[in-house]
Amino acid sequence: MPVLLWTLKEKDLRALDHYEGYPHFYRKKILNVELKGKTVPAMGYIMNDGHPFGAPSDYYLNTILEGYESAGFDTEVLERAVEKSIRLAGEQQPEQENLFDLKWW
Repeated sequence: MPVLLWTLKEKDLRALDHYEGYPHFYRKKILNVELKGKTVPAMGYIMNDGHPFGAPSDYYLNTILEGYESAGFDTEVLERAVEKSIRLAGEQQPEQENLFDLKWW
């Protein structure tokens, strides 16, 4: 998975937390990433359990797509991830519809 690394000021981190829905939708996790041949720790956002799969909003997807293109990343990686999320959402829907014999609108 391609990544970009930034050094953030506290106010920028708070703004990013708000944008990403931390701590309600995402939690923070320290991840090991490769940078110039070395492994370095970096904070990333991981979706919390209990949220169904689905397609990202057009705004969110376009923001990420713009970042991929600006960084020279292969956008096919992102496209495959979105397709997988949509497919998994479709697989979850029958499970959700049958939960306690309730239908989800």
